[in-house]
Order: sequence, then structure tokens, then C-alpha cells
Amino acid sequence: MSIRQTFLHTAAYICIASAAFSESQSESSHITSFVESQFASGKPEEACKFLDNLEKEYIPEALYLKGVLILNGVYDGGVRNPRQASIYFAKAAALKYAPAIAALGDSYLDGDGTEKNEKEAFLLYKQAADLGNGAAQFNVAILYRDGIGTKKSQKMALKYMRMAARNKSLVEIHEDATVIINEIINEMKQP
Repeated sequence: MSIRQTFLHTAAYICIASAAFSESQSESSHITSFVESQFASGKPEEACKFLDNLEKEYIPEALYLKGVLILNGVYDGGVRNPRQASIYFAKAAALKYAPAIAALGDSYLDGDGTEKNEKEAFLLYKQAADLGNGAAQFNVAILYRDGIGTKKSQKMALKYMRMAARNKSLVEIHEDATVIINEIINEMKQP
């Protein structure tokens, strides 16, 4: 395995681990655990075969994870394929899988694999946020605060940032959320 492939596989493993962490407690499953274990054991090809088999069963978590791996270049010999990844995110999003909905929002916000569309990104993040996805709650708050893809609303930004701050899957950004909550409150107090 080349250094580039090793790096890409490590990056994909980190993405899978962080994706699993950002999911709500009830969404994480044996699928993610198995894929993580295969990467940790240096067998990314086994993880890919596993996801290929599950794809046929149209399991949203498997579709999403395959999209993550495609996005990070694990499939196709280390070449990222954001367009193909967004197709997998869309398939899982159609099944109301919140992490995939949020990932599709990322694609639209950045124009990575899809045409850049801030309004569509906002709608996707909001859908995922309302399904309990903490990262999407954080993103919705920021988009409301800054008026990106939606009308600017400090009140709604505060609502979603508070949701994100309370979301147990976002322990690592709790401090950031608290700081932003205080900034929004201070801004709302100004005439």
C-alpha cells in the first residue's frame, strides 16, 4: 500500500469515527463499528466489500458510510469522488438518515459534488437538525445568524445553537456553542 493510500485510508477512518460520533446515540450501530474495526485492523478493502453488500439492502447507514469513503478517496484507488459521494448521501437522505442529510447539506453549501446552493444547504441542515443531528443544529444556527441560505434571524440562531449545546453527541463543541450563544444574546440586546 502506498503512502498516499495509507494516508487516505487513515483519513477515511477518522472521518468514519467522527461521523459515528456526531450521530445521535441511537443511530450508531454495528455497521459503523464493523467498518471502524476493519480500518483499525488495516483492512479497508474488507470494509468496502461489507458496505457494497449492504448497499443492495438499501440500509441508510451503509449508504452514508459508503458515501463518506467515496468522498475521502477510499474507493477508486485514492481518488476523491464528491459527485458520487453526494449520490450516496442523497440515497440515505431519502430514507431520513440525519447524518446523510447533513452531509448532503455540506455538499450543497460547499459546492463539493453538487452545484453550490446555500438555500438547499440550509433546508437540508434544518431537516437533519430537526431529526436531532447535533452538527446540523450547529450549522443551522450559524446560517440563521449570518443569513446564509435563509433570512437572518438571531432568535432562530439562538434556538438552534441552544439545541446544539444540549446535544450529547457534540461534547467537543459545547464550549464553542456556549460562546456563540452568549454572542447572539449580546447582539440581540443591542438596539
